[in-house]
Amino acid sequence: MLISEIRDELISEVGGDSDDTELQTKIFGFIKSAMRQLPRHVLSRTLLTTASVSLSANANSVSLPSDFVSERYVYRKNTEGKPVEIRKLSWTKFHEENPTIAGSIYYYTIRGKTIYFDKKSVSADTIYIEHFKQQVGASFAASDSFFGNDDEIETVKNLVKEIYYGDYQEDEKKAARATKKAALAINSMNADYERLELPTHVEET
Repeated sequence: MLISEIRDELISEVGGDSDDTELQTKIFGFIKSAMRQLPRHVLSRTLLTTASVSLSANANSVSLPSDFVSERYVYRKNTEGKPVEIRKLSWTKFHEENPTIAGSIYYYTIRGKTIYFDKKSVSADTIYIEHFKQQVGASFAASDSFFGNDDEIETVKNLVKEIYYGDYQEDEKKAARATKKAALAINSMNADYERLELPTHVEET
C-alpha cells in the first residue's frame, strides 16, 4: 500500500479535507513518526531482513547495518555452509570472555551501532544478522510502498491518530482511544508471532 494512500485514508477518517496540502504534510510527518516506532514495538516477519557484514581478520567488531533496530538471530556459516548461531551476552557477561585473543566466535554483544564478538576472528569471515529493520530511510516519500499486512497498517494509522489527536488537536479522549487500539493490536500481533515463529534454521554447535 502506498504511503500516500495511508495518508489519504487517515485524512478521511479524522474528518479532514483531502485537498488540504498543509494537513497532508502534517499527516505525512505523523506517518514517518509512527513508522519509526513500528519495528521497536511490533514483532513481524514483514519487518525482518537478513544482512551480511564482513568481519576482518584479527578483528572482533563491526558496524551494524544502517537500518538495524534489534536483532533476531546472529550466525556465521561453517565449512559446510550451514548456519551456526552466535549467542548473545550482556555487556557485563561479555567482558568475562576474552575478546583480545583470536579464536572461534561463540558470543556477541551490541553497544551503540557496533556488534562485538568474544574473540578476534582468525581469518576474514561473514556474519549474518537477521534483524528488525527501520522502515523510514532518508529518502522516505509519500510515493513509497509499505508492505505490511492489514493489522500493521491499522496499527500505523492508530499511532498516527494518537499523535494527531493528542498533539495537533489536543483531544485527549480520542488520543487515548487510538493509543488503546494500537496497544491491543500490537499485543495481539506479538502474541501470534511468538506462537508461530520458532528458530528452525540455525544449528547449534
